[in-house]
Amino acid sequence: MKYVDKDRAISTSFAKGLAVLEAFDARAPHLSMAEIARRTGQDRATARRGTLTLEALGYLERKGRLFALSPKLLAMSGRFLQAKQILPHSQPILERCANELKCPVYLATYWDARVLILAKSASAHSRYEVGTIVDPLHSALGHILLASHDQESLDDGLSKCLEDTSITIDKDAVIHQLDPVSDQGFASVQASDQPTSCAVPVSGEAMLALSADLTKATPTSAEVELTVQVLQNCASALARLPSIRDF
Repeated sequence: MKYVDKDRAISTSFAKGLAVLEAFDARAPHLSMAEIARRTGQDRATARRGTLTLEALGYLERKGRLFALSPKLLAMSGRFLQAKQILPHSQPILERCANELKCPVYLATYWDARVLILAKSASAHSRYEVGTIVDPLHSALGHILLASHDQESLDDGLSKCLEDTSITIDKDAVIHQLDPVSDQGFASVQASDQPTSCAVPVSGEAMLALSADLTKATPTSAEVELTVQVLQNCASALARLPSIRDF
């Protein structure tokens, strides 16, 4: 993430330090100082100060010339989940849904033009873990969450999504693809190397959605319809939870 100073009232040093943490992901779990500087858009001296500070505080670990995120960040994520009380209340509902569908089920939110997994069923073959950031442009979760926006918010969200991808994508084509999602109330995405997934919104003001990975690569329309119905029932149960309503 490249930090841009928009408000003199905030600490730019702190913001740039957080940008160092966001430079790490599944494709880049280990980074050198030079790579951190490049991925954050910072000069090497700034990136070095931020990196060494985070190492001293225990948020980064040094592995030779490379750095990696430390488990301390997971503890911070745990505090978020504990404060929101999502898992204790939503987990039984997710498990019932997964048992009925015989496939993994995920609860996700839309945040900063990204889809973030908040909770999941206890499946041995899950492709996402809690905390995983999912591509909003090529996932059922992303499609249903984007389609839940009003036109102005959708335009802004898509613009930011397209900034974060190196692939040239026509925004108007994406909007056209999302039109039927809004009308039918669910999204279904089939990728060549992944199982077909279906997603539905969780009712309420929060930007939350529920999805399932089907066991078949090419399910029938009846199987998709059944999956959507089960997901919608599960979403209704989740929407009644105080922790979901207050999210």
